[in-house]
Amino acid sequence: MSEETLKQLARGAGIIFISTFLMYAIKFIYRIAIARYLGPEDYGLLSIGIMVLNVAILLSVIGLNEGLVRYMAFYRGKNEFGKVKGSLLAALKISIILSIILAIIITVFSKFISIQIFHNERLIPILAIFALVIPLYTILIMMTNAILSFKKPEYNLISRVFGREFINLILALSVVLIGGTVLGISFAYLISMAIGAALSIFLFERKVFSFLSKKIKAVHNYKPLLQFSVPLFFSDIFINIMLYADTFFLGIYRSASEVGIYNVALPLAASLGIFLTTFSQIFYPIMSELHAKKKYDELNKNYSTVLRWIFMSSLPVVLLVIMFPENILGLLFGKEYILGSSALVILISAYFIDVITGPAVRILMTFKRTKLVFAINVFSAVVNIILNIILIPNFGISGAALATGIAIVVREIIILLFARKIIRFKIIPKQYAKYILSATIPLSILYRITRTISLDSYIYIGITFILFLLTYLTCLILLKSFTNEDLIIIHAIEKKLGLNLNFLDKIIKV
Repeated sequence: MSEETLKQLARGAGIIFISTFLMYAIKFIYRIAIARYLGPEDYGLLSIGIMVLNVAILLSVIGLNEGLVRYMAFYRGKNEFGKVKGSLLAALKISIILSIILAIIITVFSKFISIQIFHNERLIPILAIFALVIPLYTILIMMTNAILSFKKPEYNLISRVFGREFINLILALSVVLIGGTVLGISFAYLISMAIGAALSIFLFERKVFSFLSKKIKAVHNYKPLLQFSVPLFFSDIFINIMLYADTFFLGIYRSASEVGIYNVALPLAASLGIFLTTFSQIFYPIMSELHAKKKYDELNKNYSTVLRWIFMSSLPVVLLVIMFPENILGLLFGKEYILGSSALVILISAYFIDVITGPAVRILMTFKRTKLVFAINVFSAVVNIILNIILIPNFGISGAALATGIAIVVREIIILLFARKIIRFKIIPKQYAKYILSATIPLSILYRITRTISLDSYIYIGITFILFLLTYLTCLILLKSFTNEDLIIIHAIEKKLGLNLNFLDKIIKV
């Protein structure tokens, strides 16, 4: 991997990590506050409304968000800015029209969906509100992906994190303070999405690329964009089946309360994806550019490094959650949510497999193996549906977690095997053994401590987490787990932040 590419990856990953971390942190606080305030039943209704919204977004976007990143980065690498502009405008026209149609359909059929499918008429107004969110969310997704294609993640930090997630949190907390209901929280979601969408358009137009200006003539490439995106759309249908089949079937077979409990454990486990998202979002446009320039050796080395970073950073989090699931759920969300502890362990174990396989699906997409991605997703979704139908009626929340976990692991392993045939990335067992040993040592110490001290407060949990990470980092240094590439990253961060981190060279001693 070239030093310049490493620095580029570090700068982008650093900003995206901050952005993604803040987004996850805000969502985390949001879920804690809203889940505690509403209780499992009303939180379950809100979760169903968000599920319907996300399914509708899938249908309105039809894979164009992925195609947008690929083609805008590709054409930008060739300095064909007319095609860059045309790709964005084509994607916006198609997706906005579809989003409006879907909003009307969900509004009209909200009563049928609420009563006939989920057996709860209180869901009707919630669905009507979320129907209005669909066009706004569609615009936000398209514009943030356009920003990403220009490798300007700092503007996504502003529009998506502060303009949408933070505003949503503030408005939702305001509803809580005045004693509002789940409908008020749904309205807060709508308002925050409108602000986020407007801000993303403003930032892209003024700070990134003027797509409304007439100086550059748009070259609309509907055909290649759709040819690339539509197979991904059908593929994403089955990905979303995997994401929401558990919530859907829990809503059918079990109670709204169980949906609420499960939808505390599921996003908590899925938060592990912050490590994958951080690197894959900035790595995808870099992959597209390297592919366009046929620099495959550099691409191989890039991927190997990304895999290593993801594993090293996510491992300690997984181990802590597996060790203290009841403490985490009980302290954060309330004692009534402890019933989801077994589901949390199952899900975070599966998501760990998902994360450490890296952005393998991005490799298949970069090399236009979208039909293969589609076939894998279909198979995984079918497995997930079958397992949900079998396991949920008998095992409830744990059955839903097991069904989803198995489907995730099956999908990621298959994708990684196919990606390995395209790029010959290397995995060095000795490096990974050092990471595992570095995490095992503080974990064993922590286990002995917790046998005498009960982790029954936020302070104890926080101190435990910090001590664990410091011990983990110390072990990594003592075992000489860092490489020359890591020092390049550290120096890039040093330059970016204006810090003096020369002492780390002596400590790490690569």
